[in-house]
Amino acid sequence: PAHLFVENFVQFSKVYLVVLSDEHLSRQLLKYTTLIDESQQKLF
Repeated sequence: PAHLFVENFVQFSKVYLVVLSDEHLSRQLLKYTTLIDESQQKLF
């Protein structure tokens, strides 16, 4: 069942990549919201 292993590996890689990009996105979002927060504090 070598092809099964390959299929599992591909699935795992996809999930792993999604998680990685998700973490990157959430970091960017956090940075962005923090910036917005700071700029609003300066305004008021």
